Amino acid sequence: SLDLDQEYIGCGHCGMPVAAHQEGQACPRCAAKVWRYKPQSTMRTMAFALAGFFCYPFAYLYPMEYNYQIGKMEGYTIMTGVMKLIDAHFLLFAAIIFMASIVIPFLKLFSLSWFFISVRIHSVKQLRLKTAIYRLIKTIGRWSHVDVFTVTVFLPLMHLSGLLAVYVGDALPAFLAVVVLTMIATEFFDPRALWAAYLMEPHE
Repeated sequence: SLDLDQEYIGCGHCGMPVAAHQEGQACPRCAAKVWRYKPQSTMRTMAFALAGFFCYPFAYLYPMEYNYQIGKMEGYTIMTGVMKLIDAHFLLFAAIIFMASIVIPFLKLFSLSWFFISVRIHSVKQLRLKTAIYRLIKTIGRWSHVDVFTVTVFLPLMHLSGLLAVYVGDALPAFLAVVVLTMIATEFFDPRALWAAYLMEPHE
């Protein structure tokens, strides 16, 4: 049972309430370190998000792969891959690649930047929406790498004539960097920091 006169901190991993004076120690249930707020989480999140923003244009402006067919080298960007899949009537795969390659990374970078600004200016607006978005991007973020393999597998299938060789494009390392950086930034972020300003305000 909990002592109602004792201050508690919820474990950020499993949610178990731990006495506030045990901050920084291991959670009795899951062994994760318990913090009121993750140390330097907001700054670390923004550092990785900025690195993701830097890599983002290279991932979409440069080809994801090059196809060498009958003496001709042709590059394909992610959007070219989406259009090729649509032309080949692979609409489901086109939708998956478009969402996973373009929409999700942008959503994650935009959302993480919004969270960072909110924490820095002590905003108390739309906290439930921000928390819900954080949970969403954390859940779907782990699947944002599937399009790399889909592009690699399905683009060669669209070239049915002539000899074909496929080479990795300049955009692939940049795109993988965006995926990894946004996943790390999401893991570093502590959504409890969004509520810090609200908890400091007087409430009846």
